[in-house]
Amino acid sequence: MTELVTQQSDRDCYICCVAMAANVSHAYIRGRLTHEELAEMDLHGTSGPLLDKIMKIAGFTRDQDFKSVHPSFLLIADYRQEKYRELRSLLWGRRAIIQVPSLNLEGEMHVVYWDGSALFDPSTKLRYERWEDVPLNNYITIFNEVAGWTHCSL
Repeated sequence: MTELVTQQSDRDCYICCVAMAANVSHAYIRGRLTHEELAEMDLHGTSGPLLDKIMKIAGFTRDQDFKSVHPSFLLIADYRQEKYRELRSLLWGRRAIIQVPSLNLEGEMHVVYWDGSALFDPSTKLRYERWEDVPLNNYITIFNEVAGWTHCSL
């Protein structure tokens, strides 16, 4: 069962979601980042090589344990509401980190964690509460839950 990991700063939602996916603590991941990386994340959020480093700290390897995709690359996503229902069905039973518009920092992005059956928003302020309210039109990191995932061409 997933335990909610909440943010300790305005821009450390990615650490929280990866911690929930890996079942490790926020402190475990944060403690393995440099002061410079933490300062950059707290100013600008998490992007670029820091995304992969956080995943690696948690024990995940890109293209083996997870894939990050944009729904526009998936054949089932054509920006019509009925197709997003299909994408939600695809994610059922699979862990995912989903990029969403921030409800608290205007014009910025945020991430939430889907454990395959329940939604977890690490924010300590306004939160996405319902799976149906999560927009699926930004980047989604999908974890390898099924045999043969590494052969999938996402």
